[in-house]
Amino acid sequence: MYCLGPTNYDGIDDWCYARQIELLHWGLLFALVAIAAIVYGLKCDDYTSRAFGITFLFINLYTKYFEFFWDATHKAVFFLILAVSFWVIGSRAEKVWNLEFLKPDSTAAKSPEADEHGSP
Repeated sequence: MYCLGPTNYDGIDDWCYARQIELLHWGLLFALVAIAAIVYGLKCDDYTSRAFGITFLFINLYTKYFEFFWDATHKAVFFLILAVSFWVIGSRAEKVWNLEFLKPDSTAAKSPEADEHGSP
C-alpha cells in the first residue's frame, strides 16, 4: 500500500494531524468503485454485486458524514440528522422488501375451495 500515494503516514501521530481533504481522493475512488458495482449488478442482473455496491456506497457516505460534520455540528443536530437519514432509508427499504414478499408464488396460489375440501 505504500506505493499507492503520498498520503501514507508512518504512525498514529501523523494520522491525527491528517486533514480529511487530504484523503478525499480515496473516498471518491471508493465511491466510484461502489457505483460501478451497482451499475454492473443492474446491467447483468447480479444481485450480489448490486447489494455489495449499495452497502459500500452507504458505508462511504456515512463515513464522510462523520469525517466532515462531527466537529463542525452540534451533537444533538448531528445525531438528529443521522437518525432521520436512518429512518428514511429504513422505511424505503422496508417498502421494497415487503413488495418482494408480496409477489405471487406458484406453490402458494391455491384456491380457497380446495383448502376447505381437503384436496390440493
